[in-house]
Amino acid sequence: MRELLRRKWLIPVAALILTLTIGAVAWATTGSSSSDSTTTLSANTPSTTAPSPTQPSGTNALKGPCAGRGHRFGNKAPLTDAQKQALQQQQQQRQAQRDAALKALRDKMNATDQATFDQLQATATQQRAALQQAEQNLKATTDKLRALIQQYGGIGKSTTTSGAGTTTPSTGGGTSTTLGSSTST
Repeated sequence: MRELLRRKWLIPVAALILTLTIGAVAWATTGSSSSDSTTTLSANTPSTTAPSPTQPSGTNALKGPCAGRGHRFGNKAPLTDAQKQALQQQQQQRQAQRDAALKALRDKMNATDQATFDQLQATATQQRAALQQAEQNLKATTDKLRALIQQYGGIGKSTTTSGAGTTTPSTGGGTSTTLGSSTST
């Protein structure tokens, strides 16, 4: 029994050593940003070269350690003509690969599955067109809504209520109501 009590300390010590080892390895592989001698482009640094066709691009590409939600909106630099052309070529290559893969898949199907496949592709194309139209309609509606909100001073600005319930913008810090005797600032 005494032998077991003497060796109880081994488990916590082994766990501590394992934890410190894993932490040291993780720290060594990532390094610290202040002592790195290599320079990397950040998300806000405009690139002067077109993306390489061998590098991943798009929304599923790895974007570095700072990639996160809204990462792609951080770079405000406009794309150069060479970058636009490279992106367009990549999109065309991906579309050609997708079409070839779908054609090869369709060739493996029997006649009834091919008919179903064609019908589903046509339905998907129609639904994409309807979705694009709905997006355009939504954009137009939100633009009108923003214009109407801006006409009345925008959101978060104070307004003054006067007369029979009409609202007019106020330059003061509060809301004044002429119906009754209450005034707040």
